[in-house]
Amino acid sequence: MSSEMEMLREELDVLQSVYCLPGECEVDISDGFHKLALKLRPNPVESGDRVTAPEICVTFYLSSEYPNIVPQISIMSAYLRRDQLSKLRQETSLLAQSLQGQAMLADLISFAQEYIDKTHSEFTDQSGAMLHGTFQIGSQSEIWTALLQLDHMRARNKYVKTIQNWSTELGLEGKLLFQGKLILILLQGPQSKIKDFIIRQKSVCVDVDSRGRSCKEKMMRVLCEQKSSSSSKRFTEFEVKDCETPRELQNVFTETGHEDLFHNFVQTLQGFHP
Repeated sequence: MSSEMEMLREELDVLQSVYCLPGECEVDISDGFHKLALKLRPNPVESGDRVTAPEICVTFYLSSEYPNIVPQISIMSAYLRRDQLSKLRQETSLLAQSLQGQAMLADLISFAQEYIDKTHSEFTDQSGAMLHGTFQIGSQSEIWTALLQLDHMRARNKYVKTIQNWSTELGLEGKLLFQGKLILILLQGPQSKIKDFIIRQKSVCVDVDSRGRSCKEKMMRVLCEQKSSSSSKRFTEFEVKDCETPRELQNVFTETGHEDLFHNFVQTLQGFHP
């Protein structure tokens, strides 16, 4: 397998692990082309207990010569106007041209998501009603919670600094927790920003291997990604915390209203010894 195809396969694996809801990400291979189809939604906001967010279908057609030949991009949506679709397609294609020769799918998707979120906010008035009548929204952005597990950190100071910088850039709060051999990241924020964080974790060199060479975090696991419950507390910052005992780790989850995550996901992890 060529290095280009190996890179593409790695990109697709990352995206499929992040956009993992049914029908959210589909990959098809035929006649030497890879087709990647994603369903993106604007960061939803709450309307009582129900959230309705329109889908924007973004499809990339990648030839066997990708990334030296940039993908063809198709964008369809009943939510965006024709001029908005044209602008998004044009600007995404221009970004692809600027990234020619390197892995670009995560950057293109992140750009499209930011455009969709911005367009979405421009369509809302101060009361939170959609001006063009597509759907009604509330006034407070919906918050999601994700629990991630890292396998190890060889270059801890560099790795921790990178995670802190990403959380600041993406507007995410939460905790980076160490207890024994366990390394957990508890994140809160908009779902699209959490997905962006996960993509960065899996596609950017954040650590070093046993030979001291920069490497990507290929062994990170997404233990949970869900809407934040009303019983969970909102984090106000991103904190790094070393827990000396399993009890201290459990208390972090209990005090922040995430005890269910601890019981459902942390207790069963290999390396956790109460």
